[in-house]
Amino acid sequence: AAFGGAVAAFTKCSASRGVAFALSPRACVRRACAQMSGEHDHSGCPSFPAWARDGVLLQPDLLAAMLDLLPLQSDGLKRVCKAWRACLLELHKRIGLRPAGLAQSKLRKCVLCASMPDASMLLVRDVHGVFSFLDGTLNRVASFELDTDRYPGFQYGFALSYDRVALVDYIGTKLVVLAHSGKPLQESIRCRDDYVAHLWYPTLSACGQLFCIAAGHDHLPPGDYVYVFDASSLEFKRRFRHPSLGDVRGLAAHGEELYVSDCTDNKIKVLDFEGNVLRSFRSATPWSPGELLVHHDRIYAIEAEFGPDKDNAGMPEEYGRRVWVLSTACEVLQVYVLEVQGGFIRNFAVVSDRLVLFMSTGERHALRGV
Repeated sequence: AAFGGAVAAFTKCSASRGVAFALSPRACVRRACAQMSGEHDHSGCPSFPAWARDGVLLQPDLLAAMLDLLPLQSDGLKRVCKAWRACLLELHKRIGLRPAGLAQSKLRKCVLCASMPDASMLLVRDVHGVFSFLDGTLNRVASFELDTDRYPGFQYGFALSYDRVALVDYIGTKLVVLAHSGKPLQESIRCRDDYVAHLWYPTLSACGQLFCIAAGHDHLPPGDYVYVFDASSLEFKRRFRHPSLGDVRGLAAHGEELYVSDCTDNKIKVLDFEGNVLRSFRSATPWSPGELLVHHDRIYAIEAEFGPDKDNAGMPEEYGRRVWVLSTACEVLQVYVLEVQGGFIRNFAVVSDRLVLFMSTGERHALRGV
């Protein structure tokens, strides 16, 4: 339906073929935006003939060229149809990360964040313990606070699904499942495993499992385990550990694989759900991988606040302000350097096709191209 409004420009344009070629996609975008805003009066706009629709506007060889003529930041582009949205995503990936405008809302400094599986919304926890759901423009949609008598500990991380929040609380060893309203739905008893000192980086998989990194006590052998729980009941399922896992700083699940940032040897490792290392990546330049996420078959990683030597000695000047982009085959696609003075990237998440960076200074920045 979005193609119908473009035929007038396509057939009546007396300018060059290139100008006519550009006007038709623009008309498609205008019609798509009008439909999304509820404007349904398209009188006088006949539909495209099938040859124009299928042979031009949906022709894979021409589609990328047409979209190159339009501003890629236009939200109307992805609303025209599925083919246009898919092509737009590929163009964004090819171009890579680049700055996007972001209004500095009145949010307090963010210390934890996670996004919905479809990146439609973001949940953040501020320095005062308030949890807020944010839309794509970082406007607060809803918020809640935990009962500090019931949950007195510091939150060590959380993961977000369409209907619940999986939270690590109480000195990092208590798991809680909350409704989006903040109401507790399920909670586990405090872990009694002699090995566990802290649980970190809760991560939900599409198959209903909750993964956490378990760090051991100082008197036990070094290295981190991956603990697996049922995402709804919090029933403990199993644990596994690969001998190479040590100082883990990030965890993400994608498909049937786990992506792990390990500062022991400064690698991003890809594991199956049994703990076998399938592949890994190590940069030729100094770095210590920190939190990471996987979105649209791309791995995004920021750098750990402190490397193995705790003072980041020998790291480049831009350390802590870089975003690494890798394919799921662990090939480097881009290293984006955020041009700011001072501070480091503390957390990040994807929301509405943008990568939002939360700085240690309290500032927020957004990048397109995810």
